[in-house]
Amino acid sequence: MGQSKWRKENDPDYGKPKSVKSGLIVSPPIVIEGSRLYARSTNLDPQELRFSLLFWDQLVWPSSRAIHFASGPDEKFLEAAGILSRPDFTVWGDGASGIAAGQIQAFIEHNEREPGAWCLAQGENSLLIQNNQFYDQRGTLLELHRAIPVPDKDVPLAEILEFKQRRSDEFGILKQQIENLYLQSTGSTDSEIALGGVYIQDSQRANFLIQASGWVGGQHGWIGRN
Repeated sequence: MGQSKWRKENDPDYGKPKSVKSGLIVSPPIVIEGSRLYARSTNLDPQELRFSLLFWDQLVWPSSRAIHFASGPDEKFLEAAGILSRPDFTVWGDGASGIAAGQIQAFIEHNEREPGAWCLAQGENSLLIQNNQFYDQRGTLLELHRAIPVPDKDVPLAEILEFKQRRSDEFGILKQQIENLYLQSTGSTDSEIALGGVYIQDSQRANFLIQASGWVGGQHGWIGRN
C-alpha cells in the first residue's frame, strides 16, 4: 500500500488544511510623532503582553541596532518557551522613524509568508504612530479581541499557557467566532455601527463559553483560575 493511500485511510487529518498559527507584532508602549519618540517603558506592557499571549500563538518584537530595547524577565521567559522572537529589523535614519518602519516591515514580511495570520499591535499600550498613513485592516480584528476578559497583569505567564492548553477546544470555537464577526464588520457599509454590534455579539458569545466551561471573571479579571 502506498504511503498516500495509507495516510488517507489511517490519518483523520489527511487532506485537511494545516492550521496556521496566529501571530502578533508587539511593541513597548511607544508614541512616535514624526522624528520624536516617547517611550513610557522599554519593556512590553505587562497587561498588553498577557492580552497578546492569551489570543495569539506567536509574538514578534522586532529589535533594532539603532535603538535597542532589552528584554525583561517576562520577555525572556517567552523567548525561552519559543513563543516570543526578536528578529532584527534595523532601519537606519532618525530613531523614531526607524522604529516605526521596523515594526511595519516586520508585519509586512510575516504577513506575506503567512497571509491573514498576522496583526500589528497598535494602541496606547503598544505602538502609537501619530499621523500614521499605514493602515492594517486587521486592526479591527485586534479590537474585537479586546472585548474579551483577559488576565490581570499579575497573572503568571505560565498559568496563561497552561490555561490555553487546557481550554484549547473552547478557544478554537471562540477564535473562529471572532474571525466570523470580523468578516461581518469589514463587510458592512457602516463600519462603526457594525463594530458596535459585533462587540455586543462577541461579548455574549464569550460569556456563553465562559459559563459553559466553568470559567469565572469579569471585564478586568482573570477567567482561568477555576
